[in-house]
Amino acid sequence: MKYLIIFIFSALCIVSCQDNLSSELPSEEQIKLIKQKDHRLFHATLRKQLQATASRDLETLKTLMNPDGLMHMIRPDTPIIYGTDSYLNYHESWFSDPNWSIKTAITDSQVGNEIGMALVSLRYEIPDVNGHPYWNELTVSYVLKKYDDKWFVISDHSSSIRESPMPSKGK
Repeated sequence: MKYLIIFIFSALCIVSCQDNLSSELPSEEQIKLIKQKDHRLFHATLRKQLQATASRDLETLKTLMNPDGLMHMIRPDTPIIYGTDSYLNYHESWFSDPNWSIKTAITDSQVGNEIGMALVSLRYEIPDVNGHPYWNELTVSYVLKKYDDKWFVISDHSSSIRESPMPSKGK
């Protein structure tokens, strides 16, 4: 009798636990909605990053930085920049030059539960370098990480695809 009571009690506990577990797990529809929300928020953050850069908006750029300070930026012909402070210092210096513009287009993205990446085509232009226009077409990969349901930029890596010759003085 003692074993029968233990068996029945154990069975009830197992059934009760299974019901609680299945009711706590999100449904396929809920998972789909979460993924759609993550995708929208990821792309909104990325567009905000691109717009802040194009408009030289350092204050907005600061809001997109990882709260832990994790960041690295890789540029052609520049040492790797580590940390959000160094990243923002680089941009503050760059933004102080009014003679450039960029055009961007998001060409691809993969968004996961906590990490997402995107490829961006970017055209950088300076209208007058020693009397001639200069342009550089780059592919930029951005990596964003989600903290507390908010996306932050943690990596910015650009590669030059093609560029105009850099005009030299006197030519």
